[in-house]
Amino acid sequence: NDKAIKTHKATETDKDYRNRPKLTKTKTVNSTSADWHRDNALPIVACLAELGAPLSARERDSLVRKSICCLRRVDISNLAGLLYHAFLFASKAGLLRLVICEVVEFFAELEGSNEKENSQGEPDGIHAADANEEDIVEAEGTVLVHLLYTIRLSPTLSAELLKVLRSLPLAQLLRPFSLALYFVLVSARMDDDMHRPLRLIVARYYQERCLRSESVFLRSFPDPLSDASAAGAADADSEGSGSSSSVISDPIVSAFDIVATRAARQWDNIVPGLVGFAFSCLEGTAAAAAAKQQSYQTSAGIAAARAVNRLGRELLVRMYRRAEAARETILSEAVALLLTTGGSRPLANLIRTLIARYPTLALKQHEMLRANLDSLLATLPESVAVATVASLAPLLRWSSRLRDSLIMCLRKVFVRPSGRHQTDGVALFAAAVEALQAERLRRPLLSLRRPRRLSGPELRFACPLRSLASRVHRRAPRRAPPRCNNSSGM
Repeated sequence: NDKAIKTHKATETDKDYRNRPKLTKTKTVNSTSADWHRDNALPIVACLAELGAPLSARERDSLVRKSICCLRRVDISNLAGLLYHAFLFASKAGLLRLVICEVVEFFAELEGSNEKENSQGEPDGIHAADANEEDIVEAEGTVLVHLLYTIRLSPTLSAELLKVLRSLPLAQLLRPFSLALYFVLVSARMDDDMHRPLRLIVARYYQERCLRSESVFLRSFPDPLSDASAAGAADADSEGSGSSSSVISDPIVSAFDIVATRAARQWDNIVPGLVGFAFSCLEGTAAAAAAKQQSYQTSAGIAAARAVNRLGRELLVRMYRRAEAARETILSEAVALLLTTGGSRPLANLIRTLIARYPTLALKQHEMLRANLDSLLATLPESVAVATVASLAPLLRWSSRLRDSLIMCLRKVFVRPSGRHQTDGVALFAAAVEALQAERLRRPLLSLRRPRRLSGPELRFACPLRSLASRVHRRAPRRAPPRCNNSSGM
């Protein structure tokens, strides 16, 4: 009986198998030819994505276009699932570029309708009454994460996405979601050539904005690394979908916030590309200033270059807080770039801001700072070296090894035969004294107060140090110094 049943099933299966493609194709075309209700659009597109019916190119094109048209009809809560299955179906049909163009246009319309609703107070646009911010965040995150993995598997998709983004008008390209797509493209490809087109677009945007109203533009884009901000200004980088954009109304910073919040689950995969783009803003601006290009000779061009530089530093400061996997890379790359450029005051301010705002995070990299301290003090100009020493003040209280390294590096600067001038060494020492006094650490000053017996050129540099250290030691309050565990180095 079992053998007869198996034979009957095999015969029936073979018979149905020959007619299954024709039946599947017929049912698919017939069921999708009618209009789709907004509640049935998601299950229909999901079936199309998983069915794999042998459709013709014309039928696939028609079904993909019909699936994309449902974006403007479905409920916002079903938007994330519809986008996922639409991308899956379009990838099988070879029509990803069509889907990308429609998705970019759809989110541009959605952002425009939200802006109009906020300004007028009346719902308008694509189901604005049903729009929930969390659902929109989930839908945008679905698109970003799906494109991130698809671009890594398909090099042709990255080229198609780049063509689509370049063909957009400047106003539409500078919308947060469009720039977020570009950030995802840069992060997925990890190619240095991908940074240049976006950097040029950003510079052109800032230059046009500066030409319209230069003074207003410079005031509306404050420098986050100014002395007031480094001294203790409130951190504008709060977790949320739009809190930071209310402080700085800049579409590029808003686009970065979209990538940070919407694709939070894949944040570690997106951060490396964004770090590379931020440092390319710093390097590109420095190279343009060194070459003295003709486009940067005007006041608008100079202001645009400064704005690009500020944007790179702003992104680095925000990423240092949010991206745990990129903290070591950001600080080490900033130190390396500071050495290779010969001393840049903005980079020194960047290091100072990172340490001042997040000392507990920067303390984990005190060994890297200690290893590069000698090179920093030996090669940097006086003002940059003094700023670098002053930036280490929050870490000197907790790292005894960093304090000892600072004292040893200062001694090398003083006794180096072909080193700095005497006034430079005194300025560095004064900065170190102020840093130690700020943290109420007097014991390290005693190592310079009673130096070993010196002779020759060393005695010439040591005399000002003895008097300066003695004066600072006499002024210091008489308090018991904190105990430091030298064995652990912290």
